[in-house]
Amino acid sequence: MTKRGNLLSDSASGYLAGLLDGEGCISLRGNIAFSRPCIEMVMTTPAPLFWAAKVTGCGNVYICKERRGNRRQPWRWVVTSIDEIKRIINAVQLHLKVKWAEAQVLRVFATLRVGVRKFGPRVSPETEGRLQRLSTLMKL
Repeated sequence: MTKRGNLLSDSASGYLAGLLDGEGCISLRGNIAFSRPCIEMVMTTPAPLFWAAKVTGCGNVYICKERRGNRRQPWRWVVTSIDEIKRIINAVQLHLKVKWAEAQVLRVFATLRVGVRKFGPRVSPETEGRLQRLSTLMKL
């Protein structure tokens, strides 16, 4: 945390935004009823992924199982916690260029989805309609 209360320094948030724009995926997983927001990056060099996990304190780095032929081993950084996703998006949104719109949709989705669990309380029909429209936007 910096003195201003941001998750990352300005240079670190710019670097992370560049990694997300180039190598990252900002998406919703699952079907409309049980969509989960997700931020992930896959690279064959694990150092930037471990850096991202360390400086944000969010997500986990995994070794990917899908290795084909003589290709290098891929690694994956995955963040699925709604609170962590909102913190990351808030930290990098000013620096995102390519994935800015997806980040904004995911941030709104995560805000509407807070407190909703698979077998927990149902959302209102109005909120469910908003979640469905946001899910459709993410798939365009």
